[in-house]
Amino acid sequence: MGRIDGKLDMYEGMDDSLLGLAMNGVVRKAVSGLAKVAGAENASSIYLTILISSISIDGEINEIEYELVRDIFSEMVGKEVTIDELRASLAASDLGDISTIRSTTANLIRSLGAADPTVRDDVLELMAMFCAMDHKVTPAERNWLLELESL
Repeated sequence: MGRIDGKLDMYEGMDDSLLGLAMNGVVRKAVSGLAKVAGAENASSIYLTILISSISIDGEINEIEYELVRDIFSEMVGKEVTIDELRASLAASDLGDISTIRSTTANLIRSLGAADPTVRDDVLELMAMFCAMDHKVTPAERNWLLELESL
């Protein structure tokens, strides 16, 4: 424990371009690991789940978070998605509920840890980066990631 906490502080203080560069490397590593552990089709779904979970675990998706993930999310779903559409879509889905996000990601992290602890750690690091993208890691985000790290 504590590894993610220190990384959150580091990522929260990084400028956008440096965080973007760091994130690109971790995304490649995490998605590659997910593909090996869960298969290519499931890797995309898991990636989308961790992305959405990470930006919405504190109960909202703010404009900054939306702007930072808009292109990724739109590409993954195959069309341009507005912030209101994203919020409505989440509200209508299982990931619109914080307790569901918590249980879904906990199960995911446990499964990844059992399959490959390195992939688990890469995914946790990526989630920390997603939470820090707006340069403001909320207590809800920090506590959630620390709980996941302890699984």
